[in-house]
Amino acid sequence: MEKKFFNRTLLFSTGLALMLGLCGCMDSVNTAENTQKTMTPSFVPTKRIVTDGYLDNRLKAMATDKVELPNGLLKIQVTLKSTRIGLWDWLVKGNRPYRIAYRFEWFDKDGMLVNTASSVWLEKEVLPGDTLFIASVAPNERCKDFILRLKELE
Repeated sequence: MEKKFFNRTLLFSTGLALMLGLCGCMDSVNTAENTQKTMTPSFVPTKRIVTDGYLDNRLKAMATDKVELPNGLLKIQVTLKSTRIGLWDWLVKGNRPYRIAYRFEWFDKDGMLVNTASSVWLEKEVLPGDTLFIASVAPNERCKDFILRLKELE
């Protein structure tokens, strides 16, 4: 009798562990993209993207690209990946989107902050497992560098 109970418990535990392992790999966002890329982005070596403690474990910086527009303004695009995926996150936090706020701070060639009216917090909704593209254009030609700041809104 004890051996039968042990075998059933072992079988149940193994099945449960296998199910949890497979479900932990789920991703909530489906995407399709061109496999033969024709774009040639100009990558920016990213030192740091400033986030709060809440977003530090939820968003991962994938790439930072820049391009100088014909009018001399700098355009920046930061690619972020939401790392909140899997069964544990779904059980604990639910599979619901969360909101973030972001802003770009621009600096001149000497590293001095350029205060402009466009230095405001903007909001964005993030789906678990999604890839975000956050872009901004420098407010004037003097802006040569930037910092992207992110914070949670929940």
